[in-house]
Amino acid sequence: MPDTEEDSYRFKQLVQLETALAQSNLTYLDITSEEEALVREIAATNTLAAMDARVALYIGYGEEIYINLPQFPQVIAESISQLQLQFKNQPDTHVCSIVPNPATNIVLINYSLPDEEHAIFTVYDISGKTVYKQMLQESGSFSIDISQWVSGMYYCRLLGSQQTNISRKLIVANK
Repeated sequence: MPDTEEDSYRFKQLVQLETALAQSNLTYLDITSEEEALVREIAATNTLAAMDARVALYIGYGEEIYINLPQFPQVIAESISQLQLQFKNQPDTHVCSIVPNPATNIVLINYSLPDEEHAIFTVYDISGKTVYKQMLQESGSFSIDISQWVSGMYYCRLLGSQQTNISRKLIVANK
């Protein structure tokens, strides 16, 4: 339970929003711009309700929940230097964008691969089932008709034959 006045206030705001959504048979995919602004405002606070609001943004928009981690000790950093790790605060060396996101009918995938690398672009539904797959080479773009897909979050992966391994989220908001 909240232990400060602001905690109580933010907690009540979030509970009221979730109650209104439930009574209207709506989800976080259906919130208005004002409701989204409220959830973002709560998520930006240092209250107990902030994490709940961040989870709501993750559910509704696929936004990741960022947590600041301490620096790796030098001995650990040296031992993992051989691994290919991609941290969120480091830029991708290759590009893969999905627009628009959230999407309703068609999405455009833009990608960039190193010279002579082949890749597979795969989309998985929330249960892990493959719903789309396409072979790629070089750089370019293509579109996917998602008009018949069920609304929700999908996971996209661009896996190359050499060094490319990029993951993205796609939110489908079909009515």
